[in-house]
Amino acid sequence: MKAARLILFFGLILGWAVAAQADQRDVLFAQGNAAFQSGKFAAAESEYRKLIQAGKVSEDVFFNLGNAIFRQNRPGEAALWFQRARVFDPRMTEANQNLTFLQKTHGYLEIERKPLDAFLFNRKPTELTIYAWIGAWVFLLSLAAMIIIRKLRDWRPLLIIISLFGLSLAIAAIWAGSRRSDTLAIEKFAVVKGGNVSALTAPAPGAEAVIALPPGSEVRILQDRGPWKYVDIPGELRGWVDSKSVAAIWPLEQ
Repeated sequence: MKAARLILFFGLILGWAVAAQADQRDVLFAQGNAAFQSGKFAAAESEYRKLIQAGKVSEDVFFNLGNAIFRQNRPGEAALWFQRARVFDPRMTEANQNLTFLQKTHGYLEIERKPLDAFLFNRKPTELTIYAWIGAWVFLLSLAAMIIIRKLRDWRPLLIIISLFGLSLAIAAIWAGSRRSDTLAIEKFAVVKGGNVSALTAPAPGAEAVIALPPGSEVRILQDRGPWKYVDIPGELRGWVDSKSVAAIWPLEQ
């Protein structure tokens, strides 16, 4: 009995701690929103960052942080957080609208993707996994129906078509997931945070500039050499950038 009571006691303590932490996160989020509404954008940024440090990561928190940073005239960092919001929801309307606005007003460079790559880039990895499972189950169930249920033998041509469709869907989803995690992995992309940034021909401050990179510009990381990164640049260019001037979209770095 004592052991059961101890387990119950510690369970209640753990539940209380989790609830208290959740309440604290809600308080921080509300404080950040209130500061933003009052025009105290630096204070709002501080509250949102505390929230992220407390483990609250979501598209709403990242989006609000991006807005607070933008209001402090730091468009590159704002674009970074809007991109991070898209990690959770690639089709988030508000984040996409803000990025379009920043691109038009600040002229940042954006990596062009072929239609298929653009489609895959705007899908959540879980979506592709779901498609693969649906295709696999359609294939297996229709195949099993043909073999086991004799009454469906007259429907065999249709079941064959359905099974082939399921198999094709599963294979296509698996291929798409592989391509997304390899070529289009968000971990390979970074955003230019500040102003007066250029890609250089060599990893040295005095090297010749390849092209200027306005704040918010998107690049794909090819090599990471500590203080320097070798990147793909929109327009089929490549160059070296100071690691301090860019930030990876993911994993999260504040």
